[in-house]
Amino acid sequence: MLQERGIQVSHETLRQWNIKFAPLLAEELRYREPCRGSRWVLDEVCIEIRGRNFWFWRAVDDSGAVLNLLLQGR
Repeated sequence: MLQERGIQVSHETLRQWNIKFAPLLAEELRYREPCRGSRWVLDEVCIEIRGRNFWFWRAVDDSGAVLNLLLQGR
């Protein structure tokens, strides 16, 4: 965006901005992340894709938020 406006910024300036602002952005993203429930359930389903069987695993917390997904061929 700066280059479109005719402002030249060196790699060192970008590195310094990253050092200064990355922790603030990471903290903001952590704050926005929804709280996980204390209890969770692991669902397991066998599905067929193109004639092959796969195992689909899904971890869900007590509020219904999906925590993780995994699709395995064996």
